[in-house]
Amino acid sequence: MIRQVLLIGSLAAGLLITGCSQQVGASSTDIVTKALEKGKQVESYSAKGTFRFYDKDKLTEDAAFSEWMDAGNNKKKIEMTSNGKEIITVNDGKQLISYDKANESALTMDIGEDVLPTALTQREQLISMLEKMKKTHSFEVSGEEKVLGKDSYHIKVRENKEKSLMGDMDLWIDQKTWFVLKSTSVHGTIRTEFEYTDLQLGPSFAPDTFILNLPDSVKKTKIGDLAPAAKNVTIPEAELALGKPFLHSVDTGFDVVKMEMNEFKGVLNRNEVTAYYAKGDMPYYELSVFPVTGDVGKLDGEEIQVRGTKGEYLEQIKTIFWDEQGLRYNIMIQHPDVTKEQAIAFIEKMVLTKGK
Repeated sequence: MIRQVLLIGSLAAGLLITGCSQQVGASSTDIVTKALEKGKQVESYSAKGTFRFYDKDKLTEDAAFSEWMDAGNNKKKIEMTSNGKEIITVNDGKQLISYDKANESALTMDIGEDVLPTALTQREQLISMLEKMKKTHSFEVSGEEKVLGKDSYHIKVRENKEKSLMGDMDLWIDQKTWFVLKSTSVHGTIRTEFEYTDLQLGPSFAPDTFILNLPDSVKKTKIGDLAPAAKNVTIPEAELALGKPFLHSVDTGFDVVKMEMNEFKGVLNRNEVTAYYAKGDMPYYELSVFPVTGDVGKLDGEEIQVRGTKGEYLEQIKTIFWDEQGLRYNIMIQHPDVTKEQAIAFIEKMVLTKGK
């Protein structure tokens, strides 16, 4: 859970949305549009804050963090403590290091210039998420409140449908800088609360702020080594990896661009086969298959019927899930014009591979 907290903390604590100051009383549409503007410069800051997770009003995780962001030099550092454990993550502009003190281990990743901006701020990820939520959620400015002594807009983001991957959210955004000062989200019985307790914009940084010297005893693992590269496989090789025949499409209108297999270790500990379907040069579907071991759980999507059994459809990521004969299938719609109904029709035409 602490890695989940760190990831979400890094995302939320890095949500810097800049823009011009607005007049009090601006409409909800004007404010949300302003908050989603692209191309604004991210500002340097240092901050402290908290993250709390609740399940049915019971506190399950209580984390505190400190954060430093040098926008001019593309560097970032987060120190997070949760349940007595501490993780330090540093992006020094060339390498990302996540150091777990309790386990004396560190994950590392070299960063190229082409991926550095996204890896640092996650701002574009927030924008992408809110853009998608505009189709399934409503946005309302419910009022103006003081957060950390700053005038902020309280924006309510509510589901338009009964079930959604994102759930309901509340955002408190600084009227002058468009910095997200506080947020809450509710999805099912889970509630997440994030807020800054201190925020300094445009600070000066000590020379060693973004330097992380690890003890010699720390075990270092490259992030890329956690998930070995996929390898191309034939249908017989895929059957062998899955341990049985599996469903695939024989629709002559589609081409199988490639079929590949990932051999996951650790918690997942499974083989997963993915087939990519296209028409000409246009991707249409991405189908992944893996053995079902135990209860893989529901994803809280829309319940649908797939091949005579219960399935789920997640609209935000346009993906259909279902289980059949000991295998879990998920098909992601890649073509923007393909509907859920067309994808189900594609699935219904699938047949089992021949096996040995």
